[in-house]
Amino acid sequence: ILGFVLFFVFLIVFNNVSDDAKYAEVNETLAVLFLMVTWWLCEVVDVATTALLPLILFPMLGILNSKAVATKYMSDLATLFIAAFCLSGSMKAVNLHKRFALNVLKIFGTKPIGILCGFALPAFMLSLFMSNTGTTALLIPIADGVIDSTIETMTSERLKKIVRHFAKGLTLVVVS
Repeated sequence: ILGFVLFFVFLIVFNNVSDDAKYAEVNETLAVLFLMVTWWLCEVVDVATTALLPLILFPMLGILNSKAVATKYMSDLATLFIAAFCLSGSMKAVNLHKRFALNVLKIFGTKPIGILCGFALPAFMLSLFMSNTGTTALLIPIADGVIDSTIETMTSERLKKIVRHFAKGLTLVVVS
């Protein structure tokens, strides 16, 4: 209810402050913003659903046309992220990340420097042909597979802590 109250306050009260059309768009945008923030904080609906409110409200209020709003949601960069994460998710679904992780361990060994090199080399090679985002999205699940399988074999909490510390370095190798 608070979100709708703030929405209508900005929409009705503050639009009457000035006759300038520029201020009307600002107030209408603020109204949508306050509605979204209130819905996010109070979790009225799912966060993803709340994020789509501008797609509906901006054209209704005349702030932007629907094509201009939709292009903000599906830019080339957003499509790149979606594709990379879908590819990463599909790799996890068929356990390809575990197969790759086991092959890295088989080829480069189980010593920390070997594991780091085993991830740095594919990251380098993939980055030559793919975006860094796509490379990271592909290799992070694989690195997680190596870390998870290593932690599963550990019995000592001290060794598990060391492996978790090593995981930070492995993540930096994959990301960079």
